[in-house]
Amino acid sequence: MNSTSGQGNTDNRAAASTRLASLRRFLEAEPGNDRLRRDVVNTAVAAGEFEYLRTLAEGRLADSPGDAEAQFDRATALMGLRDFAGALEALKPLDATIPGVRANTALCHFFLEQYAQALPYFKASYDAGDRGPQTLRYFLLSLHHAGELDSAPEIINANESVFAANALLAGHASTVFQDLNDEGNAAKWAQVALARDPDNVDALVVSGTLRAAALDVNHAKAAFERALALAPQNGRAWLGLGSLALLTQDFERAGEQLDHAVEYMPTHVGSWHALAWNQYFMGKVDEAGKSFEHALVLNRNFSESHGGVAVIAATRGDRAAAERAIEVAERLDPHCNTSKFARALLAGQAGGPEALQAAIAQGVDSLSGLNPRVAALLRRANRQRKNN
Repeated sequence: MNSTSGQGNTDNRAAASTRLASLRRFLEAEPGNDRLRRDVVNTAVAAGEFEYLRTLAEGRLADSPGDAEAQFDRATALMGLRDFAGALEALKPLDATIPGVRANTALCHFFLEQYAQALPYFKASYDAGDRGPQTLRYFLLSLHHAGELDSAPEIINANESVFAANALLAGHASTVFQDLNDEGNAAKWAQVALARDPDNVDALVVSGTLRAAALDVNHAKAAFERALALAPQNGRAWLGLGSLALLTQDFERAGEQLDHAVEYMPTHVGSWHALAWNQYFMGKVDEAGKSFEHALVLNRNFSESHGGVAVIAATRGDRAAAERAIEVAERLDPHCNTSKFARALLAGQAGGPEALQAAIAQGVDSLSGLNPRVAALLRRANRQRKNN
């Protein structure tokens, strides 16, 4: 399906290039023909001839510096050449209430990873009635990247038929619901996406994550590996594989895979937590401490990172530091799971080996709400302690 679509796009572009060659000759003969010029501009965009389009627009601007249409054409050419900063500068003098200007301004901010700046423009387009797949896709992705997911379900539900008809949109919807901890809707939209496109990467990762949470290791692994075959830099898939390897105590492999997760998602706190736990289980307490500290730098208001720092301090026997970190964690969230585990470690150390085993078991139970895979591994490790 994807290869056929790609071939169709290639054929369309080739046809547009052939037509453009003829139109350019006509325009050279009639440079003042505005209708012909517009046809040339549209055909150049369809053909991907953005260097030519920029030359054409800049020639018009040299004669008429205030020509808004030529300025818009120049911005379009720069976008095609992936000079989004230049395109954004070219769009600034234009009226942002004009749909095309507004849409392109939003896209420039998006591709510059300025998601918060893109959101007002996407929202304005959406409120003005633009509910097409491209606007919905980039609006949803901007909300996601900007950490403003609360309004996303309303957008998905209000445009359910559009999302259901488009595998990319359905896949994005599945990821949104997964990140909102709505497993039912995450599974629903992953199924919709995969029915339309079995190679939808977002849906494969969501499906793998849901299967991993159910400890269906083989199917989860297959989903993650297929996602990575299609998108080798997908950090979520690497995180999923690394978590599975961690669960089976293949710590070396988990470390390699989780290194890829933080490489491709350097600001994703959950990936740094998974890496920290893997290092912790390997006995690399100092490295685990650095990973928890890095997660804390990314978001100082996330209680579980403070709890992770407390776990490391408790493991080192630094009661004062552990208690300070626990206090901060539980001030942010009285139900913080990792701080409970740190408390269990402190209590166990004070009561001898038997008390330590009981405390770890209690702490493991507290972690189940944070990460079922980590909790399962801790239970397994604690059973081994009892048997040794």
